[in-house]
Amino acid sequence: MLLFKPSLLTLALATAGASISAYAADDVNTTETAEENIEVIQVTGIRRSLQEAQAVKMTSSSVVEAISAEDIGKLPDVSIAESLARLPGIAAQRLDGRANVVSIRGLGPDFSLATLNGREQASINDNRGVEFDQYPSELLNSVVVYKTPDASLMTQAIAGTVDMQTISPLKHGEQTFVVNLRGETNSLGALNAGSTDKGYRGSISYIDQFADDTIGIALGYSRMQSPNQEERWQAWGYPEDANGDAILGGAKPYVRSSELERDGVMAVIEFQPNEQFRSVVDVFYTKFYDEQILRGIEIPGQWGGGWANSGSTSTTVENGLVTEGSFQDAMVLVRNDINTRDADSISVGWNNNYIIDDNWEIEADLAMSKVERTDIGIETYAGTGRGNGVGAVEPNLGFNYTGDGRYLFDPSLDYADPELIKLGGAFSWGPSIDGNMQDGFINKPKIEDELATLRLSTTYNFDEGFMRSVEFGVNYTNREKNKVDNGEYLTLKGYEIGSGDNYMLAVPNEYLQNPTSLAFFGMGNMLSYNALALYNAGIYNSLDAATVQPERSTNTWQVEEKVSTFYVKADFETEIGDMPLTGNFGVQAVQTNQSSNGKAVENVNGTLEVVDSYGEDDYLEWLPSMNIALGLT
Repeated sequence: MLLFKPSLLTLALATAGASISAYAADDVNTTETAEENIEVIQVTGIRRSLQEAQAVKMTSSSVVEAISAEDIGKLPDVSIAESLARLPGIAAQRLDGRANVVSIRGLGPDFSLATLNGREQASINDNRGVEFDQYPSELLNSVVVYKTPDASLMTQAIAGTVDMQTISPLKHGEQTFVVNLRGETNSLGALNAGSTDKGYRGSISYIDQFADDTIGIALGYSRMQSPNQEERWQAWGYPEDANGDAILGGAKPYVRSSELERDGVMAVIEFQPNEQFRSVVDVFYTKFYDEQILRGIEIPGQWGGGWANSGSTSTTVENGLVTEGSFQDAMVLVRNDINTRDADSISVGWNNNYIIDDNWEIEADLAMSKVERTDIGIETYAGTGRGNGVGAVEPNLGFNYTGDGRYLFDPSLDYADPELIKLGGAFSWGPSIDGNMQDGFINKPKIEDELATLRLSTTYNFDEGFMRSVEFGVNYTNREKNKVDNGEYLTLKGYEIGSGDNYMLAVPNEYLQNPTSLAFFGMGNMLSYNALALYNAGIYNSLDAATVQPERSTNTWQVEEKVSTFYVKADFETEIGDMPLTGNFGVQAVQTNQSSNGKAVENVNGTLEVVDSYGEDDYLEWLPSMNIALGLT
C-alpha cells in the first residue's frame, strides 16, 4: 500500500485549484491563506553546520576545507586548533596535552599563516606561526583553510592559510542567547602541591538586530581554566659501561602540573542601512596565562661517574642492555621549577563594502593586530651539599628497568626531609668564574608584535559569459616585532663567589609545600616549595648570562616589515559537456621592505665580542596563481 501525506503547501495549492471558478476576491484570499500556511522545514544542528561547510567548499573557486558552527558557541572543542585537527590534511601539534599549532599537508607550523576575517594576525611565537589555542572555539563562527594560493589572499604561506571568521549578526537574522558550561577532571589527580585536577570552561553569547534589522550586534565572552597533570620520564642516553653493555647514562624525570587560564572576548557591530552599503566593526581579545610546576630529581648515571658517583655495577643484562644494577656513592639533584606564560592579544577591524550598481562594488578594510607575551622559566636546585662530591650520598642506588621505557630506583635517603635537602647547587654547574655558584637559573623573554593593515579593492561582476567577476586592489601592511631575552644565573645571597665554601640554605617554612610523590620512578617523596615566590622574596643574587655567554645577546632583536601588495584575480565558471568547470586565476606584485636590529658575536683577535648588527632588504616578487576544479557529477 502506498501512503501519501500531503503537506500544507499541497493542500493550499489544491484548494486554490478547486476555487478557480470563484470570484477574483476569493481567489486572492485563498492565495494569501496558502502563503500563510506554507510548511517551512528549517534545518538546524550539526546537519546544518555540515551543509554550510560543504557549501563553502563547493562555491569557492579555490581548494579549501571548512568548518561551520551549528550555532554561535556550539563548536565543542577547547580551542579552534582542536577543530582544525578534524579536517583532512591538517594535523595538530600538541603542547602539554593540548593542540597548539597546526601542520597542513605535512609541512611544519612555520609554513602556514592565520588570518581573522581575512586579516593577518600578530603572533605570540618568535616567528610568524600563530598558536591557535589562544582562540576560543566558542567565539568563532567558521574557519576556512586555503590549501592553494589565491591572488585575493593578502597573507599566503607555502602550506596554506587558515582564515578564522566571526559571526555576522545581520546574516544570522534572529535574536540568540547561548550559555555553555563544561567541567573536567584529571584521572592522575593533583600531582604537585599548589595544583588542581579539576577545571571548567564556560561561555556566553548574545546576538540581536535593531532599527528594522539595519543594525546588528554580536557579543561573546569565554573563560577556561584547564589543568593538566603528567608523569614525565626523560633519559639522557645509554652509553657503554666497562663491559661494553648499554647502561643508563642519566635521567631527568619530572612530575608536571600545569593550569591554563584563558579569557576571550568577541564583539561585532554591523550596520547595513540599505542593500548597497554595509559596515562592520569587529574586536577579538584574548588573555592567556599558563603556569607549569615541575618537580623532579636528576640522577646522573654512567655519564656522572667521577663527579656524581664512583661507578656502576650490573647484575642483569638483556640483549646488551643493563636492566638491573646500581650506582655507588651516588648523588642527585633535587629540582623545583616553574614556567609561566602571560600573553595578551587584540585584533580590531573595520570593513566597509559599497555596491555601486549591478556590476561594480568597492571595499575598504582597516585593521590592527597586537600581542604581548612575557615568559618566566625558573629552575632552582637543592641537595645534600654544594658542588661535586660534597654531602650525603647513596652508597648503593639500585635501578631496575620496567620494560616500558622507565627505570625504578631504590634510594636510602629521605629526599623530602627539609633538614637534609637544602637550597644550593648540588653539582658544580655554572659560569667559569665559579663552578659552584649556580643555584638556579631564570629566563625572562618578552615578545611584542604589532601590525596594521589597509586594504582597498574593487570588484566587477559580469552579466554573462564564462567570467563571473574580476577583483583588483592593493593591500598595505606595516609590522614591527621585537624580542628581549634576559637570562640570569641565580646564586644564594649567603654564598660568596670564589670562596668555595659549602653554603646551603634551608627552605624557609613559609615557602614549604606538601612533598611531591616520585613513586612512578621509585624515588619516594621529594622536598617541595614555591620556587617563584622564593625568587621574588629576593634570596638570590643574579648574574646576567650575557656577561659570561656573549652569544646570548643574539637572542634579542627587532624586525620591521612594510609590505605593499597589488593584485588582480578573475573567477570563471563554465561547462565541459555536462561537467561544471570553475576556478580562478590572478597575480600578485608584492613589494617588501625589511630591516632588523640585533646583536652579533665576532671573534676579534681570539676574543668574542658583542657588536651591533643591522640588516635591510628591499625586493619585489611576482606571484601568479591558478585554481581549476572540474565537477565529475
